[in-house]
Formats: sequence, C-alpha cells, structure tokens
Amino acid sequence: MNDELLVLQTRVNGVIYNPFINLKDQAKELKKLLSDSDKFSGEILKLDAAIIELDAFENMSYGNIERIKGFNKTKSHILKVIKDVLNAQ
Repeated sequence: MNDELLVLQTRVNGVIYNPFINLKDQAKELKKLLSDSDKFSGEILKLDAAIIELDAFENMSYGNIERIKGFNKTKSHILKVIKDVLNAQ
C-alpha cells in the first residue's frame, strides 16, 4: 500500500492540466485504495469533503481568487491525508 500511496502523492503534487478534474480523480483513486481497510474511515470522510469542495470551487468563475485559493487548500488537505496514512503504516 505504501508504494501506491507514494505514487498517488506524486500524482497529486503534479496536478496541472485541468486541475479540478485531475485532482478529483486522484482523490477518488485514493479513496478507493483506502476503502479496502476499515481503519481509514476518517480519512475517507476527509476525501469525500475534499471532492465536494472541489466541485464547488470548480463552478466558480475563472477570475474568482477564492477558486484558486480553495483549489490549493483542498490539494493541501489531500496531500495531508496521504501523509497521515503513510505515517500510520
């Protein structure tokens, strides 16, 4: 699992093209990976919240600075989930 988490961490760090869709895809893949274990239910809830936030920020106008800030904040939250899971292993 650690190798898969490290690959996902690299992917999340490298999100640049169509970032909202790409980051949502990475969050969903991480959620699927964690769903195999019952001990990460809190992290799965955080990922669900992150996906909902990304949907909300994606629907904002392109010129809205909150859209960019929200994306970056959510990306950081997803990276923190990965880091927490890696540290728990």
